Amino acid sequence: MRNATRGRCLCLVAALATAAACVPLQAQIVSSLVTGDRVRVFTPSLSREGVVGMIVGRAPDTLTILSAEHSDTVIVPLSELTRLELSKGRHRNGLKGMVIGLLLGAAGGAIAGRASGDDRGWGDTASQKELSDAVACGVAGLIIGGTIGSNSETEDWVVIRPLSGSRLSVAPRSDHRLAVAYSVAFSQRHRSY
Repeated sequence: MRNATRGRCLCLVAALATAAACVPLQAQIVSSLVTGDRVRVFTPSLSREGVVGMIVGRAPDTLTILSAEHSDTVIVPLSELTRLELSKGRHRNGLKGMVIGLLLGAAGGAIAGRASGDDRGWGDTASQKELSDAVACGVAGLIIGGTIGSNSETEDWVVIRPLSGSRLSVAPRSDHRLAVAYSVAFSQRHRSY
């Protein structure tokens, strides 16, 4: 019985020590950002899409962001922060558009060529028409997709603060003991919008 109590105490002390070591996590996030960084922040009090803007000021407990949409400053308390994303830059999607256009055009052309069947008396079989239509429509799709893609710009975002952050959980177990769990989630996911 005494060993079980000692083990529970050690687990609780370890969990609390880990929690204490992770308290400066918000300060670490702020110190890794610099004035001029383009960020997207999410808090319960802000819009569902978050606020996109440039960091114009920082303190150990807040970020000041110049909103790109409204040209006003927003002060974000780090205690309310649910997610923070850092922009890795913008790029055009010409190559992606070309690939999608080529594939869709070739597939559509092949289906249309096959569906038109054999030409009696003209000499083109359905297989020949399938191939020629796939090539012709694929080239057209390549050009159209490339044009659309090169006029489309996306921004790449990296999540630098997870939704959940850290969590300390205490739950009763069926054998009348307590279970203590402390979790910290760190992630860096690449997003493109």
